[in-house]
Amino acid sequence: MQDSQKSIYRVVVVYQNDRRMMIIDPSYSQEVLPKIQALFNLPFKFKVMLKSLNAEVFATYEVFEGDELLIIPIEENNQSRIEERKELSEEIAITKVGLDCLFKKKFEGKNLLKDLNNWANPLGFTLIFPNGVTRQQDKMKRTVWCSAKDCKFKLYLVAELESDKSYDDLKFTLENGKDEHNHKLEVSEEDLLSPDIIKEIDDFKGKMKTKVELQNYINKKFKKNFTYSQISHYVTKLLNENFGKPDQDAYKLLEEIQKDVGENGGNFKFDLEESNKALRRILYVSNTMVNYSKKFLDMVIVDATYKRNRFNMPLVNVVGVNNYGRTILLAFALLDDEKMDSYDWLFKNLKDIWRKEPDYFISDECAEIIKGNISFV
Repeated sequence: MQDSQKSIYRVVVVYQNDRRMMIIDPSYSQEVLPKIQALFNLPFKFKVMLKSLNAEVFATYEVFEGDELLIIPIEENNQSRIEERKELSEEIAITKVGLDCLFKKKFEGKNLLKDLNNWANPLGFTLIFPNGVTRQQDKMKRTVWCSAKDCKFKLYLVAELESDKSYDDLKFTLENGKDEHNHKLEVSEEDLLSPDIIKEIDDFKGKMKTKVELQNYINKKFKKNFTYSQISHYVTKLLNENFGKPDQDAYKLLEEIQKDVGENGGNFKFDLEESNKALRRILYVSNTMVNYSKKFLDMVIVDATYKRNRFNMPLVNVVGVNNYGRTILLAFALLDDEKMDSYDWLFKNLKDIWRKEPDYFISDECAEIIKGNISFV
């Protein structure tokens, strides 16, 4: 499902009190710095700090919806800092992490950097693309580097070219690598997550409001210093192990809704992408909700939570008020976006299911919701 609808994050970027909104695609880590450079027309080198964690940002997937990034200029001609970095490099012993497990895997071009970072982040470092791809006869080659300053770590990956496949669909394998870090990794072998810590993450991942809160809880309980990337990595891994990947999970949801409607009554509508049949939208009205709609459509409230679920889709709640003054759920929907076309689809299908019009609609100032419910007029 993520292939058919490109996920984007809206992030606030701040430089010298100038705040601007930036749209980024979490699939491509190399786009962050160039986009910021263009956004502020910056003539100097800089680093990007994630304000909430006071951590430097190297890859897009470390940034989430609504985060605030701070631009910090880097002084290039400060000789004392250059000497300081040189002395530091000489003091630190070369650290190796082991590449054996990577030689056995294949990586799709579209997820190459993301998948490699899923391996690298729990070990305490981040990988980047320093340049483009290289074509050599019937092969395509790509080099991945550690993001740390002057680090020697590199991975050399290769894919067989196929005429009917784009870069996204190519299968890359590790050809060779230079397994040397000339800096301290954030995580040592002793700090890797033990089974009891992973179980605790699994138990509490759905009970904490944010992953930062979960990170603080785990570090405090086990007296550790795990990074945000480590905790985030294991939360995603556990969700996929427990429920399947989000696109698979979406179809499981659709199957469960079909089963429920078949056994207990109710109604549902869904919409698929024409090209690859990926799920775009789904509306569900249970048998209980249908019965509510026959009695309590005098006032209907519509609002959405913005992509705060594992499908990364807006969840639209349609609620009413019963004769006891209590809120009741009349329907809910997952939409691919919050544009007028999506809300128009939602309201047209609600009208078809309810077969009557609400007396009043209440929503926030979302123009798309206001325009979309014109379907009831």
